[in-house]
Amino acid sequence: MSRFTSACVALAALLIGAPARAGNDLVIPGFNTGLSVQSYLRISNNDGAPAQVSVRMHDAATGIAIATWTSPVLPPGATMETWAQQMLAAADPKPDMARLPPVLLLSISGLAGHVQHATWTPASGTWSHVSTCGMVLMADPLSLPFVIGPARGGLTGLVRVSNATGETRSLRVTFHDSANNPFVWQSPSVPSYGAVTATMETIARETTPPIPESVVSLMAMADAAPAGVALSYSEGLTGGNTLDDFSAGCMSTIAAPVNPGAPTAPANPMPGMPHA
Repeated sequence: MSRFTSACVALAALLIGAPARAGNDLVIPGFNTGLSVQSYLRISNNDGAPAQVSVRMHDAATGIAIATWTSPVLPPGATMETWAQQMLAAADPKPDMARLPPVLLLSISGLAGHVQHATWTPASGTWSHVSTCGMVLMADPLSLPFVIGPARGGLTGLVRVSNATGETRSLRVTFHDSANNPFVWQSPSVPSYGAVTATMETIARETTPPIPESVVSLMAMADAAPAGVALSYSEGLTGGNTLDDFSAGCMSTIAAPVNPGAPTAPANPMPGMPHA
């Protein structure tokens, strides 16, 4: 289990007043099935073992389970992003796509890692981080569960290093792709009580080795740093005027999938988004 996951487990236990249990599925409410507000599920496997994530979909209005979607096997350190209608088209049993509930509640198991819920609203051109999981989002000041790679078109990602210490600092950050390949980035020097921001496009060129153009998404972890030095991450549509904070994610500690299947991935209408 990574430092990020371990820290989040401890924080979860503190917040709910009892140890985190592996018998409770991670619940994501408000997952939209339509086109006016489009929901995307992001999954990060922070564990040291492969994971196959099981997502049981419930009609939010009735609580009735309509289908289960099962992810491809995610290697350690892997990340993926999937649109709601991709998940529904590959679910078991396949629901009637013409009579979908407008809103789903997702019950997620099979993952020791993090989950994010993002939405795209075509009418307003906004990309938003709307994750809710029944408690506060979990964040480690030196880790990011999901950042975009060069192959994830349509979005701009910004990594910020802030320094609330009395000395100038520089942070060494290692990004891992879904094959667990490391890419090391040394941030610029950050003055005392200052901050620096770099786009993922710039970071991809500056890492050692450079992040390949084929990489869709990654997770990031910085070397140990004094309290007050922190990473954060924002995203928005390329060319848009708004960015949202994607630094945190919902934590899952469920090791066993509930209903494996064999999903496929239909085309996705969001501009620049590759197939999951």
